[in-house]
Amino acid sequence: MKGFLLFFKRKFDPSHLYRRDFSLLEVVSFLSSFVEGALLVLLPIYLIKLNIPLKEIGYIFSLAPIMFAFSRVAFSLLYERLGIKGVLSFYPLGLSLSSLIYSFFSSPLFISFGKLLEGFSTSAFWAVERAASYKFGRGRRRDISSDLVRGVRYLGMALGRMLSLFFLSLVGFFTSFISLFFISLFSLLASLNLVEYKAKAVVKHPPLALFFKKNAATIFLASLLTLPMLFLLDIVFIYYLDKALLMPTEEIAIHYFVISFVAGIIVLLIGKKKAFQRFLLPLLLLSAFLFVFNNSYAKAFSLALLLGIASVLVERLFAISFLKDVTFSIALLNLPLQLMRGVLYFFTGHIVSFLSLPL
Repeated sequence: MKGFLLFFKRKFDPSHLYRRDFSLLEVVSFLSSFVEGALLVLLPIYLIKLNIPLKEIGYIFSLAPIMFAFSRVAFSLLYERLGIKGVLSFYPLGLSLSSLIYSFFSSPLFISFGKLLEGFSTSAFWAVERAASYKFGRGRRRDISSDLVRGVRYLGMALGRMLSLFFLSLVGFFTSFISLFFISLFSLLASLNLVEYKAKAVVKHPPLALFFKKNAATIFLASLLTLPMLFLLDIVFIYYLDKALLMPTEEIAIHYFVISFVAGIIVLLIGKKKAFQRFLLPLLLLSAFLFVFNNSYAKAFSLALLLGIASVLVERLFAISFLKDVTFSIALLNLPLQLMRGVLYFFTGHIVSFLSLPL
């Protein structure tokens, strides 16, 4: 009888449901970030093998952040009506469709449409990531719940980047993209099993001009910290490894695994420490020291340190700029950053030519 009562309590205790949903959230985060990480390295190499010029690759990659910027704002508003599950489900759904497009089409037009879907889908995750972490992480401190989800995401990204390129060397592009399609479907099933949760009331938002005026310095600093890193990692560094160093895909995979893994460790270890500032100078000096070496692994480790530091600093900057509606606040803060990222990617080829980089 006692065992039955314990089972009954566990079955219908809301805290048990939150624990179950937090585990599902981690599953969605891991599987979808695995696919996202895989696409981040597979697609540039795919375009390079199709002999598409660097300028056109930049044009294609610029579409995702521009779509991300506007759709994230839209999702942050729709979250009040669709709920966490309704918004989060778009994340694996969009990635599955992108993977399917890359499997069957090789024209720049179709690949551009796939990148638009990637931007649309990833914005859905980031629009509700904090709300979902805080809601389903009951019993944990908010920052710990968010760190756990982000830690799982970094792990998924790192493994996706590494394993996809090893898999590519064995089976080719078509099978690699199709595999990512099916992994996304499993992630979609997990997201559809979340308990629905919607905001209790529609939040009244302040005038946008006032918000951007108040947070102009935050947006500028966040852009300064993140844009050069994203520009280097998403296109330039992988192009450099493949074209300039003629590196095999397996070795490129190891480089990007190192970058994601080390950056994730930095975020998890120093991100939630109050006195995190004391780690910054030693890490920056170590990064600068490693970057001067004429060794690709040293440069990868250097970039990983910078990426981790930038992630922590941007998180702290954004944390002091929230409105009552955290989801909408972060969407607005990211809007100009992602638009500038799109512009930067659009001019990738021109920037590389102007700087005479060895690509």
